[in-house]
Amino acid sequence: MLGAPRGLAALGAAIAALAAAGCGGGEPAAPGAGADALTVRHLNEDRLVRRDRLDCAGPDMTRCQEIAALLPTLRPAPDELCTEIYGGPQRIAVAGTLDGRPVDLLVTRRNGCEIERYDRLRRVLDG
Repeated sequence: MLGAPRGLAALGAAIAALAAAGCGGGEPAAPGAGADALTVRHLNEDRLVRRDRLDCAGPDMTRCQEIAALLPTLRPAPDELCTEIYGGPQRIAVAGTLDGRPVDLLVTRRNGCEIERYDRLRRVLDG
């Protein structure tokens, strides 16, 4: 009986580690990629239009650095006020690891603020 709580704690820690590793939309890094890699999914409604895998420690380093610089501006502020303009069903999902930190981001075109963020991210990705 004394070993049971310790075993449960170890199991809980293992489950927490697996859950943390699974953050980022469930997209694995590209095989052979460095520790930092991103999967970018371009969606139209729920239909996958294009998927890109970026190796941030290799040939895609510059693009990943541009995304890293852009990330803080891609998350909406809690008190953000936006125009109620619908820009379409397009979405960009970015998941993976960047600078050793998990990335799990979805940018849509559902209002004026999101359209502007989507366009900025799209320019970097298409750059």
